[in-house]
Amino acid sequence: RKSAQAGFTLLEILVALALITLLAVGISLTFDGSRSRAQALISTMTELSSANIRLKNDTGCYVQDVRYLLDSDGAECRWPAVRSIERTWNGPYVAPFAFENGRVIIDKVAEGARVGFNMVPGGLGRQYVVEAIDVPDDVVRQALLECNGADDEGAPANMGTGVFGTFKCASPRDGVFQMLFDTTR
Repeated sequence: RKSAQAGFTLLEILVALALITLLAVGISLTFDGSRSRAQALISTMTELSSANIRLKNDTGCYVQDVRYLLDSDGAECRWPAVRSIERTWNGPYVAPFAFENGRVIIDKVAEGARVGFNMVPGGLGRQYVVEAIDVPDDVVRQALLECNGADDEGAPANMGTGVFGTFKCASPRDGVFQMLFDTTR
């Protein structure tokens, strides 16, 4: 006599649940990974911009090279004009970071990612930004969401533009995330 199977066996149900669980964990780790790396990026950039503002309060100008936040040896500012700031330097202005070529290495965000300072034209004057380069696009998107929120369609606001407008953060091109910390006229 044949028995008619009216549903799934316990083993089939357990296998399906295991697959669903693995997919859910994989998706959540990907999302959380981007979010936590974006938060680490924003935190590092905020710390560096605050340090450069403190340095400007002491010296009258911003530095372009991150190492001058840590050491006054040969310290100079380039904005608004190149000049030595060794006499008025009163730092260090930030805890030590690993850096190369004037940029902080942020491997906790992505291997090869670096953060430094930049000046971009804006309005009637200059806009001073902390700029991260070689950042994965998923982290850039998440950082824009964390910093600016979403647009009307739920996409990160200010993605793909180098214009700040009313936003604090921008992404002028792939792999680049900028955070505005001062504007002058």
